Amino acid sequence: MAAPRPTREEDLAGLFRNLDLHTRVQALEQQNHALEQRVRALEAENQAFRTPERRSTIPESVDLDASDAGHEMVEETLDDALLEQLAAERQAREGPITWAEEPMDDSEEQEVIEESPEQIDMPLRQEISPPPTADAQDVDFTVWYENGTLRTNAPAHFLTTASWTSLLTAFTNTRTYLTGLNPQWPSLTHPTNCVRGVVAKQSTSWTVDSPGDFCCKRCFNTQRVCLKYNKQSERLEALPLPAEVRGEEFGLGWFVAEEGNMSNKGVFKGLWK
Repeated sequence: MAAPRPTREEDLAGLFRNLDLHTRVQALEQQNHALEQRVRALEAENQAFRTPERRSTIPESVDLDASDAGHEMVEETLDDALLEQLAAERQAREGPITWAEEPMDDSEEQEVIEESPEQIDMPLRQEISPPPTADAQDVDFTVWYENGTLRTNAPAHFLTTASWTSLLTAFTNTRTYLTGLNPQWPSLTHPTNCVRGVVAKQSTSWTVDSPGDFCCKRCFNTQRVCLKYNKQSERLEALPLPAEVRGEEFGLGWFVAEEGNMSNKGVFKGLWK
C-alpha cells in the first residue's frame, strides 16, 4: 500500500524548516567571511610591525602625486558624506571589528586590552615623561596609535581627566571611519600624507607653518584625529591642533576641533593652505 501523502500543513511545516536552515547557513557564511577579513587584516598589521622593511607605503592604485596639490579640491562636506556612506556600507557587510593585542614573545606577559575607552588609562610602552608638575602647554607630549587605541608618554595624572577619556572616545569614531575605507590602514607608512588622505585617496592640506607637524585641514574640519606615519619612531602618531587654537587641557581639545568646517572662519582662517 502506498504511503499516505503529506498534508498541506505538513508540506508548509517542512518548507519553513528548510527556509530556516537556509537562513542559518547564510548567516554562518557571512560570519565566516567577516572572521576571514579580520584575520587577514590582523595578519597584515602584525607582519608590517614585525618586518618594517616590508611595510607598504601606499597602494599603487592611489594617485597622490605632488602635482595634485595645485588642483582645486572638491567641496569637503560632499566628499565626507559620500565616504561616510561607503564606510557604513562596508561595516554593515563585514560586521564590527574586534581589536586584539599583537602576538608577544613567550618571554613577555600578554595583556588583554578592553574595548571601552574608560578601561584604557596607561600606555603599554613606557617612555621618558616630563615631571608630574609640568603643565600640558609647556611640553609637547606624543600620542600614537597602538593595538586599536591611542597611547601617550604624558604623565599618569593627565590620563585620568575627562578630556583624555573624551579623546579616546572620539578616536573610536575615527578608527571606525578609517576601517570602513581600508581595514589595513594601521600598516600604512606614507611619508607625506595623513592616514585619512591615503585611505580616502585625497591630497592632504597641511598648515602653512610646519606642514606635517599639526592636524591637517580636512581632519580638522571633520573633527577627526589626524594620524601620520613617523619615520623615526616607525609608528602612526596623532597630530595636535596648531598652538593658536589648541585647548589648554591635554586631551580632546589638543587634537579635535570643537566644531566642524571652521578652517576658514575667525582665528582659524589662514592657518591651513
